[in-house]
Amino acid sequence: SGSSSPDDLEMMFQMTYKYFTDPGKNDDAFTSFINKQKGIYKNLLSDPQYYFMDYAQKVAYDNHPRVKFPTEEDFDKIKQEDAYKIYKERFADASDFTFFFVGNFDKKVITEYIQKYLGNLPNLDSNEKWKDNNIRLKKGETKDRIQNGIAPKTDVQMTFHGDYEYSKENNYLLSSVAAYLRIKLRETMREDLGGVYGVRLRESVDRKPIEYYDFALGFNADPPETDKLIAAAHEVIKTAKEAAPSEEDMKKVKETQRQNRKKNLKENRFWMSFMRMEHERSKQFEDITMEAYEKHINALTSDDIKAAINKYFDYENYIEIIMEPEVTESK
Repeated sequence: SGSSSPDDLEMMFQMTYKYFTDPGKNDDAFTSFINKQKGIYKNLLSDPQYYFMDYAQKVAYDNHPRVKFPTEEDFDKIKQEDAYKIYKERFADASDFTFFFVGNFDKKVITEYIQKYLGNLPNLDSNEKWKDNNIRLKKGETKDRIQNGIAPKTDVQMTFHGDYEYSKENNYLLSSVAAYLRIKLRETMREDLGGVYGVRLRESVDRKPIEYYDFALGFNADPPETDKLIAAAHEVIKTAKEAAPSEEDMKKVKETQRQNRKKNLKENRFWMSFMRMEHERSKQFEDITMEAYEKHINALTSDDIKAAINKYFDYENYIEIIMEPEVTESK
């Protein structure tokens, strides 16, 4: 990935060409990078917030080696020759790459650069296939509670996940469910009860290696209020299963979606993110337009949201991880 001003566009293409054909090796730079990374991750894990992030990932993915933070020992195992060899292998065949360009450029000029710099990259026509490394969230119910840090706050992460039928309609519905539940969770946990610094709810869907979804609900809380707030979150979900969103809440959800999409359509990073995501998923690039998005918004009903909450928040596959502050001797 890269970016440039319109005047420096050719240099960006030249650098892309060099990354493929002549990455170069430098012993001092390699040693410096390894030492710097070891220091960064050592410091990160001394921070309770990053410690919790690492711990929660390891629990949720059943200690899969590809989701944990690397350790000092992991970095010590890295050999420059191995890294260089892997890099050269990955960039040996440009025909297996897809390039996206977003922003302020002259179409004629960028076409010339594409032909000159990308068109002359190595082409082996290998058509490699991706590999399933079996990275999966742990099935069933998992609950874990630990103590770390001395700051007077508790971190909570609650995850609902399971099999999924991937489609643009279902993807939009899940994002709408998240938007609605954010409203209700904030109303109950932050405004009514207090004791919570903020509530986050993120929805995620995958098509490869398998069709899968997850909702990750997280918040920080005053330690004495933790269990009450967790119970409140469960109650919000329970209520949403029993009663469809009100007309007022539906207006909030839809208007927020409209305004966010209008704002996003002005941002290069949104176009880039959307194009890359669609290329990997369904290649339905026309869905980025306001007209296509408006069709989803107009078709959405409160009963759709209620049914989806009942389907995707079933507690069959549920992970709850809590990190409380350490109990010191003085306390």
